[in-house]
Amino acid sequence: MDRPLLRILMIEDDATSIERVSRLLEEAAGFAYQLDTVGSLKEALDRIHAHPFDVVLLDLNLPDSKELDTLDRFLEVAPRMPVIVITAQSHEDWAVKAIQRGAGDYLFKDTLDGTGLVRAIRYTMGRKRTEDELVEDQNLLRALLESTTDNIYFKDADSRFTRINVALSRHLGLKHPSEAIGLSDFDFFQRSHAEQSRADEVMIMQAGEPVIDKEEQEVHPDGRETWVSTTKMPLRRPDGRIVGTFGISRDITPRKRAEQELEATETFLTSIVENIPNMIFVKDADSLRFIRFNRAGEELLGYSRDELIGRSDYDFFPEGEADFFTAKDREVLNGGKVVDIPEETIRTRHLGERILHTVKMPILDADGKPQYLLGISEDITERKRSEEARQRAETKEREIMERTDRLNTIGLLAAGMAHEINNPLQGMMSHVNRAKRGITEDDRALASLLMVERGIESISALVQKLLALGSTSRGYGTETAECGQALRFVSQLTESQLSRAGVELRMEGDRAPIRLAISEKELIQVLLNLMINARDAMPDGGVLTISVACEHGMGLIRVRDSGAGMTPEVKQQIFTPFYTTKGKRGTGLGLVVAASLLSACGGEIDVESAPGEGSEFTLRIPLARGTS
Repeated sequence: MDRPLLRILMIEDDATSIERVSRLLEEAAGFAYQLDTVGSLKEALDRIHAHPFDVVLLDLNLPDSKELDTLDRFLEVAPRMPVIVITAQSHEDWAVKAIQRGAGDYLFKDTLDGTGLVRAIRYTMGRKRTEDELVEDQNLLRALLESTTDNIYFKDADSRFTRINVALSRHLGLKHPSEAIGLSDFDFFQRSHAEQSRADEVMIMQAGEPVIDKEEQEVHPDGRETWVSTTKMPLRRPDGRIVGTFGISRDITPRKRAEQELEATETFLTSIVENIPNMIFVKDADSLRFIRFNRAGEELLGYSRDELIGRSDYDFFPEGEADFFTAKDREVLNGGKVVDIPEETIRTRHLGERILHTVKMPILDADGKPQYLLGISEDITERKRSEEARQRAETKEREIMERTDRLNTIGLLAAGMAHEINNPLQGMMSHVNRAKRGITEDDRALASLLMVERGIESISALVQKLLALGSTSRGYGTETAECGQALRFVSQLTESQLSRAGVELRMEGDRAPIRLAISEKELIQVLLNLMINARDAMPDGGVLTISVACEHGMGLIRVRDSGAGMTPEVKQQIFTPFYTTKGKRGTGLGLVVAASLLSACGGEIDVESAPGEGSEFTLRIPLARGTS
C-alpha cells in the first residue's frame, strides 16, 4: 500500500535557499513528499486556503512581512498548521520567542543540513499530532462537562474544587463553574454534610479505592435539602501518585421525594387498614394462603398475625366452614368481580361463633390476572342479636296493644250490658221492697221475697263490676300526668318503629313541665295510639310533629303528620267503634278508646285533615289542680 504523500509549503523569496532545501530533502527524506514554494506571505495565505499542507517552512523576512511579525500573521490565519522557521537571523532570543508563539522548531540557514531538516519536520508534525489529540481530548472533556446533566467535579488533596461542570455550578447556585475554584463543600452545604464528604475523600485518597453509588443528603445553607447518588474516585498523576479526588453525582431528589411520599402514603394506608374496626385480610390468588391481616382480624379470630400469615382457612376452621370460604374465594377469582356475602358464620378462638358480613374482591395485575384476594368482614353478631331482640320486643308490644284493644272492647260491651241489665234490676228491687211492706214477718211469702232480694243484690253487684270494667273514669283530678315525661316515654317506645318507617319525629312548643288531670297510663295509651296511627299514615316516611301548649286552663297536645290526609267521609267515621282503614291490621277501637279516656277526665279530641295535607289531632286535657 502506497504511503501518503507529505505536502510541504516553503515560504521563501530567496532562490538559493529554495534550491538548497530542495536538495537536502532529496538527499535525506525517507518519505514521499511534494514541495511547493511561494515568495510572499500573501501568496502563502492564499495558497493554504486553496490547498491543505502538512507542514510549512517559513522564512521570517519576506517582501511583505518582517521578523517575528511574519510568524504571528501566519499563525493568526492558520493556528493549527505545523510551522518550522528557517531564517538567516541567528538570534537565540528570536528562536525562543518563535517557539513560544507557536513555531514547531527554529532552524538557521547557514547550519542547516538534511538530517536536521528531516528530524525537525518529523518532530514538528509529531508534536502537532499530539497537540491536536490533546485538544480533541480537551474538547471531548469540555463537551462532556458542559452537556451532561450529572454533576462532575475535580478536587485537590485539601478537597477544594479545581474544576466543576456547568450542571454542578447550577446545582450549587453559581453563575459560572469558575466561581467554585478554590472553594470546598463547607462553602456550599451545612457542616454535617461537608464533614462527611471530607471524611469520604480522605479515606479515598488514603486507601486508593473508590466509593460507588453512595446516596447522600445535601443540606444547603438556606435549609434546602437535595439528594445525590455519587461515585468518588482517587485522582492520580501519570506516575500513580494520588493528588486529589474526582467524582460524578446524579441529582436523585425527585426520586427520593417520590420514595418518601410513597413511604408516607404506605404508612397512611397501613394506619387506615390497622385502625379500621372491620377485619381486613389478603390471600395469595394461587394458594389462598393469608399474606396480610389487620389488627381487627387478629382480635376477632383470636390469632396473632404471625400465626395467620402463610396458612389457609383449613388451618383454623372446621372443614365445612373452610370449604364454604374457599368456594367463595374461587368464585371471586374465577369471576373477576366483587362478591357480597351478607351473612356467614365463623368460629373464633375466644369469642365463639360470630356472624360476619363479608365482601371479597380480586386484586388484578397489569394483564388482568388475579394476583391476590382482598376480603373485608364486618362482625354483625351484636347487630343481629339486637335486631332479633327488637323483633321480639315489637311482637310483645303488638300483643300488648292487641290485648289492650280487646280489653277495651270487652269493657265497652260489658258496660253496655250492665246498663241494660241494671235498669230492670232497679225496677225489680223496687217491687220487692213494696211487696215486703205488705207482708208480716211470719208470712211464708216473706222468705221467698228475701231470697229474691238477695238474688237481685248479687246480680246488682255483678253489674257494678261490669260497669267498673267498662268505665275509664278514676274520678276527675284524682290522678295526674306530667305531659313532657309521658311524651319522652312514648318517643322512646316508638323511636325504632318510626326510624324504620323513615318518619322524623319533631318536638315543638312549651318545654316547661305541664301537669294534666289524667292518669299517666291513660295519657300514654292515647299518645301511643295517635303516634302509631301517624306512622301508618306515612308508609313512605315523613315528618311527625308534636307540639305542647297551655290555653284557658287546658293542656293542648297537637299531633300532626305529613301523610296523605283523610277524605271528609273517612274523617266523619274515625271515632266510630270497629271502623278502620287498616284492613286486618286494625280493630277500629283505638280512637274510640282514646276519645273515651279523654272524655272521662273532662277532655276532648278533634281532628283536622284534608287529602294531600296530612292530619292534625288536637287533645284538650284539663290542667291538674294547682297548675296555672
